[in-house]
Amino acid sequence: MGQRVYSMTDSLTRNDPAYYLGEPIWITAQRQGVKTGNVYWVGSDIAVRGNHNDLHHPTYYRDWARQPRLTFAERVDETIRLLSLPEDERPRLVMTYFDEPDHNGHVYGPTGVETGQVVHELDSLMGVLWRGLQASPVAGQVNLIVTADHGMTSISDDRFLCVDDYIPRHWVEHIVGANPTNIYTRQGYRDSVLL
Repeated sequence: MGQRVYSMTDSLTRNDPAYYLGEPIWITAQRQGVKTGNVYWVGSDIAVRGNHNDLHHPTYYRDWARQPRLTFAERVDETIRLLSLPEDERPRLVMTYFDEPDHNGHVYGPTGVETGQVVHELDSLMGVLWRGLQASPVAGQVNLIVTADHGMTSISDDRFLCVDDYIPRHWVEHIVGANPTNIYTRQGYRDSVLL
């Protein structure tokens, strides 16, 4: 791993099991006899080591690198399909990943027209998913959890702080992006950066 920083878009880090230090929930579930299904959930197509040092994948998963990727509507269909499998084949944990509105939010901002359009599209698809679940063999048995990895707000030049303006480069080994929480200090400079 060395100085390389994990990124989902960097195939060298994304496909390296060494970056996945914890035990994913699908491995924990499978060790308990639960079938799992993942539709592009980050890391689910990587052979991550479980507690028993065995390499694991979910019972059902999609390879992120395989093109073309499923559309968002097809991901909803695949989720419903997995939950409609015969009972002895059906996963009891299904996780589905949508890479929007994150992408548009970063490119156009949280109030951008393009971001609003994709939020509307995904909101509509959540309705399709919900109705599909109600019409499936698992109707009334599903806990549907929708989550995000972060929120988002608009920024402006008058509120933007550049880390380089406040921290001398010789104090740090590496700064990831412009987020000042990802600062890797050189020996002896951690306290200076924290102040």
